Amino acid sequence: LYLKDEIAFMNKSYLVNQNQSRSDFYDYINESYNYRIFEFDGNECGVEFLEYYNSEGIILERIHYTYNSENCSYEATFEYSDFSNGHRIYDDKNGHDASTVSEIIRRGEHHNTIENRLWSTNNDVSPNYSYNSVYEYNEEDYPVMETRTYLNESVFVYTYEYY
Repeated sequence: LYLKDEIAFMNKSYLVNQNQSRSDFYDYINESYNYRIFEFDGNECGVEFLEYYNSEGIILERIHYTYNSENCSYEATFEYSDFSNGHRIYDDKNGHDASTVSEIIRRGEHHNTIENRLWSTNNDVSPNYSYNSVYEYNEEDYPVMETRTYLNESVFVYTYEYY
């Protein structure tokens, strides 16, 4: 990531073994500040567990994903977090990032998020992280515009171009 022509952070990702991958994050002076461990169980949708650690190896957050549709929509359960659970619902169209292939995340089909919800540990929906998206698609079912409306009433419009 670059910020005003300077590096803000760097990321190094690699396979640990056939069931695990890792992403290390470094600040602008190349010092490690956290890392993520991705664990897989062979499902078609991707990661089963995602763990966040600080640079000393202390766990900051653990997320367990349970996939519940052919589109890889999921329920998520959080530990060591400000959130307790969440879900994400995908459409059945081509995702704007469908050409992105990553052995690190091992996500199967790429679709577009139409609903994202996160609940706090006291079971209140988090309006700053929960949203609904509406898409306009091209003739090949790829999104060209996304209108994302957060439950806090913030609205963001994204446009996608393909080359």
